[in-house]
Amino acid sequence: MKIITRFFIALVLCISHLQAQDLVPDDFAKALLLEINGDSAIYEVKLPNDVYETVVRRDLGDIRVFNANEERVPHTLRKPEQNEHKETRVVLPFFPIYGSNDKNTSNELNFEIEENGAIVSLYERDGAVRAENIDIKTYVIDTSKIGKKISSLEFELTGAGDNYVKKLSIEQSKDLTKWRRFLNNGALTRLQYGEHQLQFNRVDLPQYRDKYLRFLWHDASDDIQINAIYAIIKRTEKKSNQSWQSRKGILVDEKPQVYEFDNGGNFPINSFNIELADTNTLIEAQLKSRLESSSKWVQRYAGLFYNLQIEGNRVQNDFIGISTVDDRYWRLELKTDDGMGSIPPKFRFAWTGHSLFFLARGSGPFTLAYGSGKAEPTEKPVESLLNVLNNKSQKNFVGIAYVGRSFELSGDAAKDRHFDISWQRTILWFILASGVFILGFMALRLLQQMNQED
Repeated sequence: MKIITRFFIALVLCISHLQAQDLVPDDFAKALLLEINGDSAIYEVKLPNDVYETVVRRDLGDIRVFNANEERVPHTLRKPEQNEHKETRVVLPFFPIYGSNDKNTSNELNFEIEENGAIVSLYERDGAVRAENIDIKTYVIDTSKIGKKISSLEFELTGAGDNYVKKLSIEQSKDLTKWRRFLNNGALTRLQYGEHQLQFNRVDLPQYRDKYLRFLWHDASDDIQINAIYAIIKRTEKKSNQSWQSRKGILVDEKPQVYEFDNGGNFPINSFNIELADTNTLIEAQLKSRLESSSKWVQRYAGLFYNLQIEGNRVQNDFIGISTVDDRYWRLELKTDDGMGSIPPKFRFAWTGHSLFFLARGSGPFTLAYGSGKAEPTEKPVESLLNVLNNKSQKNFVGIAYVGRSFELSGDAAKDRHFDISWQRTILWFILASGVFILGFMALRLLQQMNQED
């Protein structure tokens, strides 16, 4: 009986040893060389596109890091940080300029300002009389108290109808005497489409640097008056490098039109848009996604997508931010029969790759192998180590690795769950089968001996 017990223990230890070294580089589809500099204990690298397009597992569990001796080294993955966009609206003082709008006289202003640059009073030198029915075409805007970069201006209008397109220009000045135009063809727009209303009451300021702005309508204001002006200050926290990709839609149903998109991998998508090829196209649609072709569709967004040309200005809907979704398949379903022309739309999405941390154990170069049908998620000793380090320590403790050349290992065959070329796996099953046979034989002999004694 002791002999059987000892043999069983030895068999378990042998199996455990083989299991610990079960996966080798040839068990994976592809690999990347990881280039490192310095002598850090842990290195970080951003996962590139090809990893997401090749892996089998949604949780990226079929990724391994090997050293030069093809020994697996511990690694862990960290999800990409979400970009947090914050927006602040600040009311701006503004001054309507009454009287002539002639370019030769519009610079003639009387003004009084404080030491910090804030405008106390401002009016034209010709002493124009303010009348209720006067057509105000020019406004001076004071941004001297902001002290931060203004990304855009937002306008609150009164006297505007349901449909209008009003073109404008904006100039900037440091001293209220010399003006430089930096926005020539802006527009404030409101359009009615069925039950929906599109309103564009913001103007971006990509090159604004001075204290004062001057707003000018191109034509008559048509009784539209500015009731309030806001400075929009945007701030992004936890900013990370995003990647962008586009996928062309495939028409799967004509009435109403339905298009499907295959991303080619489980990318962690955090914002998206639908790009319409034909100008002056506006559709109401639903956008859905699913993980696999057999899964149910889940709605991610419902609303308007548009590509409009208004008074020479191209107007498109902004990107739509969502909580990270790593679904591969997406579907656009139109809610109306108007269609969108003969050119299929594109699904454009933004994503941020995971960070991979690995322990630089053994000699380099190190290899990142990925795409295996038989790989399972590993333990995370590196994650435990990183969790006890503060941010300052991590900067000194973690080095940066870079993605080098890529090469193929066993190709797509490795992604098959039944794929097996490992000689270690063959030996393992041989030992298991032999162990079972020997244990059965020894048990039978023991039983015969016990019967003879009785």
